[in-house]
Amino acid sequence: MVLDLSLTDYLSWGIFVIYLTGMLTIKRKYFSWTLFLLVGMGYFSAMSSLELNYFWKSLIAIMPIQVIAIVYTTYLRWNRS
Repeated sequence: MVLDLSLTDYLSWGIFVIYLTGMLTIKRKYFSWTLFLLVGMGYFSAMSSLELNYFWKSLIAIMPIQVIAIVYTTYLRWNRS
């Protein structure tokens, strides 16, 4: 069974999770993990629905990881000095 959820479904779940974190005062770590999970699910859904060549789709799938790695290393380097 494949769930075909749209972007609005993911956004509504995200708003629900943010509401729960505010109401239940969940620790910041759990909120971050939940947010990363929702972003990952949305990204996977968007990548799965793209009608592109497999080569280009694989390159686009790796781009966010590379950008995050560059931002993280730049942040570490600037905070060291």
